[in-house]
Amino acid sequence: MHKIVIIHEDKNYFTKDFKIYLFLKKNVNMKETIDLPTHFENEFISIKYISGKNYILEAWKDFGEDDKIKLAKNKLTEMFKSTKTSAYVSDLTGFKGASPEVQRWVRDVWFPEVYNAGLRTLAMLVTEDIFANFSVNTAINGDYSKKITLEKFKTTEEAEKWFKEVI
Repeated sequence: MHKIVIIHEDKNYFTKDFKIYLFLKKNVNMKETIDLPTHFENEFISIKYISGKNYILEAWKDFGEDDKIKLAKNKLTEMFKSTKTSAYVSDLTGFKGASPEVQRWVRDVWFPEVYNAGLRTLAMLVTEDIFANFSVNTAINGDYSKKITLEKFKTTEEAEKWFKEVI
């Protein structure tokens, strides 16, 4: 189901009408979640399918609670299934880290799931945050992540150029 969820004063409002969403976003102080097959976004992460270049871009904005990180990763897996892409850019420049439990979950549960959904090539845009780097390195140190071609870059443009070489 395509929906935009608008959260205001602890109530959820659902709409398919983008004009209503834009009006409310402009005129009401709200937290928002966009939940579409090719775009998921909330206060700490944005995940979009870049159709013209056939990859998924995930951009972290802040530190997320465990359940929200898992939700976002599950949305990412769904997006791999629906778009049939094998490439993914994880922009970690705004990432602040994750709990040890989520790091293990990403390594042991999510990576096998997203691998089975089609992920084969992962470009990571690195962060300078020490805690975030530790979280990422722990999460990518598993059996399934070793089956994925992975490189680290400073810009999306570098990652896109690399995709052209390896995909």
